[in-house]
Amino acid sequence: MLHRVTSAEPRLRLGAAEAMTLAPLVALWLERGLGSRDLSFALLGGLPERVHSASAFLRDRLTRKLPPAVEPAVASPRPRQYECSACARPTQHEGTCRTCAGADTAPPDAVDERARTATRGRALVRATLSDRQPGPLAGARA
Repeated sequence: MLHRVTSAEPRLRLGAAEAMTLAPLVALWLERGLGSRDLSFALLGGLPERVHSASAFLRDRLTRKLPPAVEPAVASPRPRQYECSACARPTQHEGTCRTCAGADTAPPDAVDERARTATRGRALVRATLSDRQPGPLAGARA
């Protein structure tokens, strides 16, 4: 890979033996997930007019510009999953779910009272509407 990256630059020509001595440094770059594009940017960017020793120059750049190792991301612990002991539905807590525990349903007295209130409300609205006398706008709509 080192030959591929540096082949276009005549100031950085290496022999096979020199390339083999630099191979472990290139391997460090590859182990860190970096590729030929990253190597090219680090090794070829800002070259001096004259390079006296390509091997020494590349060794310095491969060492000095090596990015720090990235710590593997620690997976955050997943929230624990529970099941309802009665119906086996997934829940956020141990025990029974709200439905099986009866928390989602109103007590029968409350349901009856709500129904009676709604019935009284409808009856009042109907009575009010049927007792209305036609106003000045009633004839305009007809």
